[in-house]
Amino acid sequence: MKRLSEEELMDLPLHAQAYANADFSEPNSKFVALFSEKFPAFNGRHIIDIGCGLADITVRLARRYARAKVVGLDGADAMLEIARKSILRHRFGQSSRGSKMAHRPRGKCLGFGIISRGGK
Repeated sequence: MKRLSEEELMDLPLHAQAYANADFSEPNSKFVALFSEKFPAFNGRHIIDIGCGLADITVRLARRYARAKVVGLDGADAMLEIARKSILRHRFGQSSRGSKMAHRPRGKCLGFGIISRGGK
């Protein structure tokens, strides 16, 4: 799938929702798999996703690197609003394993970290 970069921020709710309705699961999964493959020594303690959009890759990275503190940044409030809902939907509030998770919306930034019981 050839991807084209967007020329503007998707700050209108209508545009953000249209983007959210598209299925990017295959390329986003592949991105995380390739990242893990290319950087096997990556310890995953801190991840910043700049231009996180709907936070799909951000969430996938947080799941892959369970001890990571993950921050997603985007300039479009409409995209971040959908991203925040996605984070909550993916249960970044309390895990079944008892790990503590936090979600801290901060303007044009969303952050969530997964702290394992035995993690540092």
